[in-house]
Amino acid sequence: MKKWKIIGACLILFISGVVIGIFANSLYLHYKLPRMMKRGIGYYIQEKILPELDLTETQKKAIVPIVERIDQELSLYRREHRAGFRAILDKGFTEISTHLTSPQRTELKRIREEKRRRWDRKKD
Repeated sequence: MKKWKIIGACLILFISGVVIGIFANSLYLHYKLPRMMKRGIGYYIQEKILPELDLTETQKKAIVPIVERIDQELSLYRREHRAGFRAILDKGFTEISTHLTSPQRTELKRIREEKRRRWDRKKD
């Protein structure tokens, strides 16, 4: 009987650790990732990676414009492909709506508009 209690306690401890880890990770990603994406990858490279390299002033002057160019190119790429992303979503939700009742379609439309407004507000 004692052996089962020890195994059960270890199992409960393990499961609680997994649950806490998942929760903490989702909180981290919810708050940290949007801020990092808003600042851009250039900020991350300049503030987190380059200081670890112990660059000279000459190297910094040569590297910073490259990092800024990378950031601009990635922003442009995201903007160019956003329309394709929305088109795929629109097509998929149109297909989904064919299987819904009229009140469900109305609710889906309301939810999508709310999410789109929230997404557009986050972009700015």
